[in-house]
Amino acid sequence: MYLPTCNLRPAFPATALLVLLSVLLCSANVMAQVSTGIAELDAPFTQFIEGRGSARTEALDTIAALERDDTRELLTGILSGDLMLHKPTGTVVRATRQGREYLMQSLDGSEELGSDSTRKLARLKVTNKMRSYLRNLIAGLGLRSANPQHRLAAINALMDTPDQLADETLVELLGSETVPAVRKALSALQARKQAVSDQ
Repeated sequence: MYLPTCNLRPAFPATALLVLLSVLLCSANVMAQVSTGIAELDAPFTQFIEGRGSARTEALDTIAALERDDTRELLTGILSGDLMLHKPTGTVVRATRQGREYLMQSLDGSEELGSDSTRKLARLKVTNKMRSYLRNLIAGLGLRSANPQHRLAAINALMDTPDQLADETLVELLGSETVPAVRKALSALQARKQAVSDQ
């Protein structure tokens, strides 16, 4: 049976277009891998930088849960803008501005990485909502430590700025605390938080 070629031609461009759209959609869903120089931080920083919505706050939770010695410093660096993405290499670095350039250090501060122009570094995007989340997360560091002394130290550190800790988190901590001295300190923090909010 003879089929006119003119009836077949429209199908080829349509098929090619569908294939192209499929490839583009797949590419959009693949996160560009970010490097930090620290294996356990690569995935959460990639998720924070490339992800959207709740995926970004989940990445911050993951960083906080690692209980590294520099966890507070890392989260504070994201909040303050001291941690930046070096766009040519896809590496998260510590950056200090000097004129029209940034001096760069490795994330753990152990290595000087030279300098580059301001155009080649980007701040990690932090919205106002994310800023509040970060402040609360930083304030809560140490409150869930297995060591009661660490928990007490974290509570005492919050006494001057109790509003940094969310009410829900404070109620949760009070409900789960079993050490009388820590529970007493949490109650004092709750009272202090209420007094500040009433002013």
